[in-house]
Amino acid sequence: MKIETRIIDRVLVLDAHGRLVLGEDCQNLRSVVDNLLDSGMTNILLNLGDVGMIDSSGLGAMLSCKQKTEAADGTFKLLNLTARHRKLLVMTYLITHFEHFEDEGEATASFNIPVAQAIK
Repeated sequence: MKIETRIIDRVLVLDAHGRLVLGEDCQNLRSVVDNLLDSGMTNILLNLGDVGMIDSSGLGAMLSCKQKTEAADGTFKLLNLTARHRKLLVMTYLITHFEHFEDEGEATASFNIPVAQAIK
């Protein structure tokens, strides 16, 4: 899985491409989020619009990233869930654990970041 990063309104958007499955893909996501948290970036929006497949390990990686982000007093949200992603999250009862959006502008605005707070 390839992950590109960009900043919108002090929110770090992770544009994921490929699959989020057991192995390097999951480790890549965890590593990217760990590095961001270590550098003080705690407002993270994971864009899944170009992710074709998520398995149980991928769900675990997303949940782990959310928990680590919250432990760092941050926020981890999802963007562009496909019908397949949404069904998987509903079937595993994880849909209520993730705030998710279909519109990027709405998603970034939902972070309610004070003007004084900035990404380092």
